[in-house]
Amino acid sequence: MRHTSFFTATILGTCLVVTSAFAIQTTDARTVVRHLGLHVGQWRTTIRVTAAEITPAKKGYVVPAAARAELRKKVGTSFITNDCIGSEPDAKGDLILPGINISHQCQLSSFSKNGSGFKLDASCGSASEGFHATTNIQSNFNNAKMNSNMTTKTVSQNAGIITNMVLTASSTYVGECRLR
Repeated sequence: MRHTSFFTATILGTCLVVTSAFAIQTTDARTVVRHLGLHVGQWRTTIRVTAAEITPAKKGYVVPAAARAELRKKVGTSFITNDCIGSEPDAKGDLILPGINISHQCQLSSFSKNGSGFKLDASCGSASEGFHATTNIQSNFNNAKMNSNMTTKTVSQNAGIITNMVLTASSTYVGECRLR
């Protein structure tokens, strides 16, 4: 159960295991959950926006000053999510990790795990449809804590803008999941 959603991106594919580290080109949410082995239950995450910029996606387009100003206001702000992490993806097939929700409608382009760290790259949409988003995540974790660095890039040809954001997340296991 996710109380605050931030971005989406999904998962499809297979896995290549190499000694204590492994890399997956495309995979599914179940494989990622199984390989991470995070503590099942409620996790509280503080996500901080550390950088953000908005640029034109089309030649000659000028990003409105108000849009730039609004995005600049987000830098340095933080918000909290409470996520119920299970041993399987949620009912829709979304991958829910502490502070991270990767939609089943997107594609995971790569996943690798080495010791207590992992990298995850996902993408949603397509340039031909006018909207495309990519997310890159690097995390270190143990059974009860996880720290992540995330970058997102969204390209909206229809709106004429590209938005880039850098986020950090600090997550802590807090106990059993609470029912709403």
